[in-house]
Amino acid sequence: MASYLVVAHQTLERRELFQQLTAIAERDPEASFELLVPATDPSHLLVWQDGSAAEIASRKVEIAPHLFHDAGLRLARSAVGDSFSLQVIEDELNAYPGVYALVIISTLPAHLSRWLGASTGDEVEQRLPVPVIHVIAGDDYDGLLEGLVDPET
Repeated sequence: MASYLVVAHQTLERRELFQQLTAIAERDPEASFELLVPATDPSHLLVWQDGSAAEIASRKVEIAPHLFHDAGLRLARSAVGDSFSLQVIEDELNAYPGVYALVIISTLPAHLSRWLGASTGDEVEQRLPVPVIHVIAGDDYDGLLEGLVDPET
């Protein structure tokens, strides 16, 4: 059974991400996903949310099992990471060497994503020892999974 590292915060409830994860699970029925939610500074979020970076990320971790279950996907573990940077992904891969077959990074589109402004896709692929899939969410709320998340929260 292969493990796949999913890195997402603001895009965790996005349909685009779950379409990609479902496609992976269809190719690998034994797929197990592990979610890393970076503790993004609240001032960097697209939609204002109450709480500290860690509290906001923890709320994402709390809803993740429901999102994955509803999509028919196996979520083995979810955790809050330090911040949305390439370093937090490298730290996870170093903590669990050889565990992940693939890293799936889900971001907002380039014109909305601070992370994409700081790192390029080529840089990510060069620095990480496993293949990377980059999922880019749409720039509106049409891609939100229905009934699970209020875009205002």
